This record gives sequence, structure tokens and C-alpha cells, in this order.
Amino acid sequence: MPNSTKYGQYLTKEEVEEHVRPNPNTTKVLDQWLTSNGLVPEPETSSPTGSHVNLKLTVEQAGKLLNATFHLYNHTSSNQSIIRTDQYSVPESIKDAIRMVHPTTFFPPKPIANSPQHPTASFLAAITSNTVNLIRRDDIHCGDFQLISVKCIMELYGIPSDIGVPATQDRTAIVILGGEAVQGTDLASFMKQSRPDIPLSEIQLDVLSVDQGDNVQSSAAVNDEPNSVTQLVIGVMPSTKTTIIAGGQTDPQPGSNFLDAITFISGLENMPNVVSLSHGIEESSISIEMAQ
Repeated sequence: MPNSTKYGQYLTKEEVEEHVRPNPNTTKVLDQWLTSNGLVPEPETSSPTGSHVNLKLTVEQAGKLLNATFHLYNHTSSNQSIIRTDQYSVPESIKDAIRMVHPTTFFPPKPIANSPQHPTASFLAAITSNTVNLIRRDDIHCGDFQLISVKCIMELYGIPSDIGVPATQDRTAIVILGGEAVQGTDLASFMKQSRPDIPLSEIQLDVLSVDQGDNVQSSAAVNDEPNSVTQLVIGVMPSTKTTIIAGGQTDPQPGSNFLDAITFISGLENMPNVVSLSHGIEESSISIEMAQ
């Protein structure tokens, strides 16, 4: 909170890396094992600190490496398929160096949607109706609304409407996955209604790509989640530089796009202080070990 004595005291890039960096001996043992099997981690999608490595293998190579037999499992009702094994093993000498291998034995409880779920016409109509009512009753800010307003959030958390010019290190990133996009026209309309005191020219917003994402401005990429998150973040903190991390549609394994986005962010020279990563797949679709 802005009135806290610790407000703005973010970890540096070096401090973050120190928190996630594995023991040097762990890295050495793992590197030796991979090298002995003729494998080299993918540099773009492996953690710069060595906390996780990404490998490109054929099913045959993976089976030999992990002493496992992989099969193609098909989900009948959705006709989606995943490759998994019911067991695997690694040499005793590196067992303590590896926390988990993915994909192996974890089966998501239900299939992942092939495409973004777009809001229905009735949902959009409800948003429009509620937004009008919310704006008309904005003098009470936090009433019994179905939707929450920017001013309500600011009131709840004691955020002043005029924070002033932030320090150069104040940066926020919003991760958008699955080929979805933040619509500039929607953001402009939202800001005119919710924060008419903020000129659109003062909003600092840029886009970076991961997994071939491009934040395309088309109706096909419209989704309520990335739009609403971005609008609320910028509405509450309009003077803070905000970066959209746009992820592509490809997600060969549930959760891999999350990992790619986090790896990308951790490799940035100027890392964001705050990251919003609130959508993409359900938590139950990835294992506890992978989430950690």
C-alpha cells in the first residue's frame, strides 16, 4: 500500500535470481548427466538461473533417457490427446538434483480448451448495463454492484488518485496467454469513463512477445479476462509503465506457456516489479511440483 513504509521496496533482479538459483553442485550433476546423453538445454526457454531446463526430445529419446514407455492417451469426448507415461526413473546419482520431469506421469483432470472462451452477447450486455449503473452511482464507490470499479479499489486500499510521477523502476507486466489480446479501443473507452482525469497520452503501455504472441487487434482475440485485468491495473496505476507479455496460441503441454512467460520475464534486464498472471488454464491442470 502507498502509505506503507515498505512501499516500493522491490527485490532487485539479482536478489530474485539468488532466491531461485539451485545449488552449484546440483547444476553440475545435472549438466554432466545431460552431456553424457548428448543433450543440450534450449537456451531461450530454459531458466537463466538453471532452476529449470527445457529439452527437445523425440518420444524415443525421452523413453531411453527416463527408462520409460510413453503412450498417446486420447480424451474421448473432446478428442484431445496427450503423451504420458505411467512411470519413469533417473539414475540414483542425480535423483536429488531433479524435483520433477514434465510431461511424465501427471494427467490433468480434464482437457484444456483449444481456443479462448469469448464472452457471449448476453455477458457483454450485462457488462454494459452494470458499467452504466456503476458510473452513475460512483459517488458511493463500493456499493452492492456486480462489478467492481477502479475508484472502489482505490478506496479499499487507500490508493490516492494522484500518485504523481513514479520512480523509473516502477514497472508492471500483464501476461496474456493463448493468443488472446488486450484491445486498445476498449482500454481507451474504459479510461475515459473510469479515469477521465487521466489523458490517454500519459499512459505508458508497450507489448513484448513470447511464443510468437502478437496482441493482435481483432475480434477473434477478444476475451474479457485480459481486457479487464489490464483496464483495472492501468485504471488504478495510470502513471506506472505497463508491459503486455503477449503469448502465442501454442501450448504443447498444459502449463508450458506459463513457464515460458515466467522464464522470459526473469531474463529481462529491467524486470517488472509486479506481474499479473491470472488466466490461461486452471490450476488443477498442472502438477503441484510444476506450479512450485
